[in-house]
Amino acid sequence: MKNKILRQNFSNDLKKVETQLGPWSKKSNWIETLRAHLGMTLKQLGKRLGVSAVAVKQVSEKEKLGEVTLKKMSEYAEALGCRFYYFLAPKEDLEIFIERKARQLAYRFPRACPGESI
Repeated sequence: MKNKILRQNFSNDLKKVETQLGPWSKKSNWIETLRAHLGMTLKQLGKRLGVSAVAVKQVSEKEKLGEVTLKKMSEYAEALGCRFYYFLAPKEDLEIFIERKARQLAYRFPRACPGESI
């Protein structure tokens, strides 16, 4: 019962985050977007990171392609004066997801009832 309550709280928290992020949750060019909103040039960001403007542009392009590392995103977030968050969210309600997975396992590994042979 305690686990179910924890999962419900987790699901509710995820829904709040997704609601607050809205269309931003699908964004794949955070570095470029934040840099532009802050009025920071590639050169300025590069200076904070100790790299060239070309290197900043390359990382930004890698981010768009989904090829940037979490470590690199964290470094760039810090240089932009931001926090970097990374999380996974189930595509459906967590309780429904867990119940469906449990049913799949139950059908895969049926137990014999008392008196039945396996």
